[in-house]
Amino acid sequence: LAVMFADVEASDLTRTQFNKLIEDSIRSEQKKLGDKGLPNSEADARQSLIKRFNKRRRNARKMAVQILNTPTVRQPMTDQAVDVLKEFAGDLYDGDDDDEDDED
Repeated sequence: LAVMFADVEASDLTRTQFNKLIEDSIRSEQKKLGDKGLPNSEADARQSLIKRFNKRRRNARKMAVQILNTPTVRQPMTDQAVDVLKEFAGDLYDGDDDDEDDED
């Protein structure tokens, strides 16, 4: 879970994996952009892919907040999983006081 939600810049490994994912997708993204009549240089394709990734990550962060705010979903989660989701949600999540973590 921690690896899945890790920041792309968190380590050399995640940065390398992200860059490889982008590079492997550039040609198909250039084609998609060209088919839509949009600028489709390598730089345009790279920016489009990064923008889409960021949008999906933002949506995933919002989903993490929803999970943290839904007691029936959150209750069976381990404390470690909750902490990972809180870290991933970052400033989007402000729902916990430290005292509430121990309530039953």
